[in-house]
This record gives sequence, structure tokens and C-alpha cells, in this order.
Amino acid sequence: MYTKGEWRVDRKRSSFEYDIYSKDNPPKVIARVPSGVSNYSRLVPAEGEANAQLIASAPDLYEACKEGLELLSINLEANRGKVSELLKQALAKAEGK
Repeated sequence: MYTKGEWRVDRKRSSFEYDIYSKDNPPKVIARVPSGVSNYSRLVPAEGEANAQLIASAPDLYEACKEGLELLSINLEANRGKVSELLKQALAKAEGK
């Protein structure tokens, strides 16, 4: 089981990390990811941000895969476009678009 709902990325102002939070009230910290601008991380900043986005999109990716498989098991031809759109949306979120 994982923390349900939308997750978001927040770059901590006084830190070299991105926090991934749930949108619960109060928010739960899901993960901390190095931003790539500190001495202890060998990541470049773009990698740190991309990693944080990918982690934050995990619930959407999971749900898209789950729903896509269900739709494909019902009727491949009739649901091909719907599955394709689900996966494109999930990947766009993972890429921070």
C-alpha cells in the first residue's frame, strides 16, 4: 500500500533537496531527493529535479498502468486510443510537463 492521492514537489529554500509531499491535510513527506547542487551529490541540478518529478508522479503512473491493463483486457481494439492517452498523460506528468 502507498500514500494515495496526488503528490507534489517542493524545493526547500534553505536546503539542497526537493521534498515530495502528499496533498493530505496535513501533508505527509513521501521522500527527499538531492537537488544536485550540493557537494555530497554527484547529480546535476536538472537530474535532481527530474528525479523528484518522477517520484511525485508515481501514483499517476501506477493508476495509468493499472487502468490501461484493465482496459486492454476488456477489448484491445476498442480501448487502444484511451490507453494510449492515459499513458501519455502519466508520462507527461513524470516529465514535469
